[in-house]
Amino acid sequence: VYLIDKDPELKNKGLLYVGISLLIIDTLFFLMGISFIFRANPKKTKYCKLRDGILRDYDRIIVNAKSFPKISKHNIIDCYSFSELLDAQRLLEKPIIYFEIIKNQKSVFVIIGDTDVYEYTLKECDIDY
Repeated sequence: VYLIDKDPELKNKGLLYVGISLLIIDTLFFLMGISFIFRANPKKTKYCKLRDGILRDYDRIIVNAKSFPKISKHNIIDCYSFSELLDAQRLLEKPIIYFEIIKNQKSVFVIIGDTDVYEYTLKECDIDY
């Protein structure tokens, strides 16, 4: 024998209200946690984006160096842009040596020729914001 109750009744209304309140508070804390994570995630500077783009696009001709190469007896030629340095690399057919002087602020790209050194310095302060 089955009894069917057509009008179910709520026996403890206070427990229902506490449950709904806790669900709303829990959702708010979850959203606040997600927004904190996104705000705390460090943003890349324009310098880092440019440097990473250069290293990614020209990785077949760029060599990462642990220390700055010795260029004391060479004639140093400063390049105005990375494209100028690429032109020199095509002419000399030598790899571009990359060295980061100050982490996330200043790096140097160098091509060492027989008597000349072609150098392009990428600095965060020189990038237009």
